[in-house]
Amino acid sequence: MDLNQEIITMWTVFHVFFIFFAVTIYCKIGSDFGAEREIKVFRGQIITYVIYLVASLNWTYDLMGVIKFNGNEKMWCAVTCQIAAAISMYCWVKYGLYHLHINVVYNSLFEKIFAIPLIGLLLLNFSTFYNGKIFYLSKDKNPVVMYGKWYEALYYVFAFYFFFVAFEVIKKIFVYRKKINKSEALIFVGYIFFIAPVVLFTDKLKVLTVTPIAHFAAIFFTFVTLQETRIRTDALTGLNNRRVAYDFLKKSILESSQKEAVVLYMIDINYFKHVNDKWGHLEGDRALVIMGTALKKVANQRHCLVARYGGDEFIIVLIDKSMGKMKYDDVLKELSQQLKKECKKQDLEYILTISGGYARCSKNTMEPDKLIEKADEMLYERKKEHHKKYKSGENILK
Repeated sequence: MDLNQEIITMWTVFHVFFIFFAVTIYCKIGSDFGAEREIKVFRGQIITYVIYLVASLNWTYDLMGVIKFNGNEKMWCAVTCQIAAAISMYCWVKYGLYHLHINVVYNSLFEKIFAIPLIGLLLLNFSTFYNGKIFYLSKDKNPVVMYGKWYEALYYVFAFYFFFVAFEVIKKIFVYRKKINKSEALIFVGYIFFIAPVVLFTDKLKVLTVTPIAHFAAIFFTFVTLQETRIRTDALTGLNNRRVAYDFLKKSILESSQKEAVVLYMIDINYFKHVNDKWGHLEGDRALVIMGTALKKVANQRHCLVARYGGDEFIIVLIDKSMGKMKYDDVLKELSQQLKKECKKQDLEYILTISGGYARCSKNTMEPDKLIEKADEMLYERKKEHHKKYKSGENILK
């Protein structure tokens, strides 16, 4: 086997492995892997990565003489590689913003502005067939694709997105000191600073395999974080699960004091069984998702942890001082109002209501189970009062 044949074989195996890896990951992604937005951009990242690999392999085959493309087909291979690489990395950056809950990304105007550099790059690539700014064909008898003057625009766009995400994550951790999985965030930022020089200086390094490996690493990183999310998150509602809530409560109690007491809320949906019995379990699931949405909105305003504790029972854990002048029952009223809005928005045949109890802890020696028990006792009493007032689910749900 000559050297040329060895390179072709190695390159083929290399690309087939990455394609197989990407397709396998894509097939493993389910709705329980995380928030809908995260999954959507991750799937986009994988699809464009596979497109990149196929185009890259064909381009290499042409360079090695395995297949023969005409000039236009060669240009399409080159342009497809750059467009697919750009969109794949953009999707990965968007995943990072969603996964780490960087607030600006949820603003629709920001999303449009954020996409402008990518759109500009895509337009430049399509225009290169006419102006040769990104790629052009040599004048040889058997023309090859050459890099144009603006070829490095791709790397400037990558740099903008990489450093924007790094800046936002660092700002959220150290300036605003908002609740975030710091270890995960720092790994993400560290990965950006590792991968950025590799991607940005690919052309300078003259290493053909750098881009596929960079994207491979990004997809692997994303898949691992989604798996972690799957372990920590309730699949139906997207809220934290019971284990995460318990660990957070335990940690918060250990850090509590008279000035920064922990307040635990136990909440459940009134007449939830009636929803299941009358409209079916799918509608019951829908009700739980709506409850989860309302809780997330309260959590964003109050900077607290919310979780599904089990069945139709949910919990809120917050620090006393974050409530300001609010009374403890005001949090439950706020949640009730938010839940009512969500029910109307979804055009339900019923309005969901809640009962809730709470307990306060200012001693770091208290056991989490004791605090849960105290909050649950209040919930039970309030639930009993509610059932005395509304003896039938028909009265409250219609």
